[in-house]
Amino acid sequence: KWVKEEDPGALLFYNDYGIEEPGPKTDAVLRFLADLRAEGAPIDGVGLQAHLDTANHPSEPGLRATLQRFAALDLKVNYSEIDVRTRVLDPNGQRERRLAAQSVVYQLLAGVCATEPSCPGLTLWGFSDALSWIMNDDPLIFDADYTKKPSYDGLLRGLGGKLPNAGPSLVENGDFSNGTTGWISFAGASISAQTAVARSGSAAMVNDRSQVYQGPGQIVPNSLSSGDHLCLGAFLRVDSDSARVNATLKLTANGTPSYIPLGGTTATNTDWAEISGCRPIYFTAAPTESVVYFEGPAAGVTLYLDDVTVWPLRRE
Repeated sequence: KWVKEEDPGALLFYNDYGIEEPGPKTDAVLRFLADLRAEGAPIDGVGLQAHLDTANHPSEPGLRATLQRFAALDLKVNYSEIDVRTRVLDPNGQRERRLAAQSVVYQLLAGVCATEPSCPGLTLWGFSDALSWIMNDDPLIFDADYTKKPSYDGLLRGLGGKLPNAGPSLVENGDFSNGTTGWISFAGASISAQTAVARSGSAAMVNDRSQVYQGPGQIVPNSLSSGDHLCLGAFLRVDSDSARVNATLKLTANGTPSYIPLGGTTATNTDWAEISGCRPIYFTAAPTESVVYFEGPAAGVTLYLDDVTVWPLRRE
C-alpha cells in the first residue's frame, strides 16, 4: 500500500516457486492471493518462477490451466525466473541429448506464454551457463562460452507462438465412458466403472488391493521414439485420508522390463487430485511392450481414476 501511494502506476507482483502447474501449493497460493486481495492488498500480478528440470516438467494443459486460474483473479501472470536443469534425469547422458530435451521445455513455456493473453512476458534467471546459480547443469540458453544452445532456438520458436508437436492420446477410453474397456488391473485387484463422484461421467474404481503396485493400467501403442517427451494427465482420489499415488511407464525390450516414473500426487477422499507433467523417455532397443499404470496406496485402499490422457511431445 505504501508503494502504491508513492507510485500509483507501479505493478506489484507476488513471486513464488513450484506453482507453474496444478498441485496443492498452487491451490494454496491461489487461495492466499484471493484472500489478500479481498483484504485490499494491491497485488497486480503473480510471478511463476519456473525453476524447472527435464526430469518432470509441466505439460501444456497444466501450464495453461494454471495461467488461466490466476488470470481469473484478475492478475497478470509471468514466468519470472526461468532456468531448466538437465542432469536430474540424465546425469551421464550425452550433452546433445540433454540439450535437446531442454529445448522442448523452453519452447513449451514460451509458447504457452505467447498464446495466453494473461501472460505479458517472461524472464530468464540469467542468460549464460557461466554465470548461472545452478553450476555444471547447462540451465540457460547460452553456454559457458556464450554460444547459443538449442534452448535459444526453442525459446524463439515458443515466443513466435509455435509449441512442440503433441501427438494424440495413446490411451483408449481414458474417461471410462465405455466402462473399463482397454483397462487392466495388476495382480488380481478388481476394476470396475461407476458414476464419478463430484465429476461428470464415469470413473474407474480399483479395490480388493493386496499390494501397493495393484492399480489400473493400460497397454499403450509402442509408438514412442527415444528422446520423445511423454506427457500424462489424470485425476485420482482414494478412500483413505491421504495416500501417495504414482504413475509409471513399464517398457519391456529384449525381454527386460524397465519402470519409468511419470509423476505422482497425494490423493485424498475429499477431492480429486491431478497428476500433470512430462518427461523425456530414452531407450536403446525398441520396446515390445508399453504399459502405463497407477500404483502407490497401501494394500486395502480403494483407488479411483478418471480422465486419463497420455501423449508424446516432440521437438518441432
